[in-house]
Amino acid sequence: MKRKRAFMLFVILLWTFAGVTLIVHFNKEDEGAVVEVFGRIDCDRIQSCFSAQGTLQYDYLTGNEQVSLLEEMAKQIGITKNYEIITENEDNNRIVKLEKQSDSASVDMKIITYEVEVEDNVVQTRQYFSMDLYLYEYIEEIVVLKQEIEKVLKKSPFECNVGLEFEARFNGDLSLKEKNKLSKWYLDEIDAKIISDEKNSEIYTIYAYTDYIRDYEIVNNNAVNVNIVFNYDEENNITWFHMATPYLLGEY
Repeated sequence: MKRKRAFMLFVILLWTFAGVTLIVHFNKEDEGAVVEVFGRIDCDRIQSCFSAQGTLQYDYLTGNEQVSLLEEMAKQIGITKNYEIITENEDNNRIVKLEKQSDSASVDMKIITYEVEVEDNVVQTRQYFSMDLYLYEYIEEIVVLKQEIEKVLKKSPFECNVGLEFEARFNGDLSLKEKNKLSKWYLDEIDAKIISDEKNSEIYTIYAYTDYIRDYEIVNNNAVNVNIVFNYDEENNITWFHMATPYLLGEY
C-alpha cells in the first residue's frame, strides 16, 4: 500500500496542470478494460508506454527554439525539474531531446532534424517529433496520462500519431505453441476479432479489432485497433509480448 501511495505521489507531482492536480483513474469501458486483462499475464516483467510521432507543420525550428519548445511542452505536462536536455549532432542530422528518469517511470521527448542536399547548394530540411513515456508500475494509469498528453500535443507545431503499447517479458524463447496460446487467451478475453496475422518462427504479428477501444485505424479496408507482436532478444534470451493500440508505432 505504501509503495502504491508513493507511486501515486510521483504521478500527481509529474502530471499537474496549471496548479490543478490530475485525478488518476481510468475508464473501464475503454482502454482500461484491455489494460486490466494485460495486467493479469503471468510474466517476469510488465510495463506500459505512451508513444507519439509527428511531423513539423510550421516554420523551421532552430536548435534554441527546439530546446525551448521541449521545455515548454514538458512544463505543460508537469515536468519542471530534474530533467536533462541533450543535443546530438551526426553528419547532417541533429537530435535535441529531453529526458527524465525514475524507478517507476521515464519520459523521452525529442525533435529530430534531417538535412538532405537535394541538389548543389540546395538543402531540404525535415523535422520530426517523438515521445515515449514508460510506466514500470501500475501500468493502467497510462490510459488517463494519454488523454492529458494529447491535449498538449494538439497545441504543438507537430501533427502527431499517438498510441499505447504494453509489454510483457518472458525469460527464454517461447515456442510457437506458447505464443499461440497466450495470444488466443488475450484476444478472447477482450472479445477481439482477428483481421490479419502472420505466425512463423521469424515473424509473429496479429492485427485485430475490439469494441472495448473506441479509436481505430483503417488498414486494407478493415478497422484495426489491436496489434500483437512477439519478438525474441537472442542476446539476452528474452521474449517480449507486445500489445499496442491501434498498432505499434516504432520498430521491435
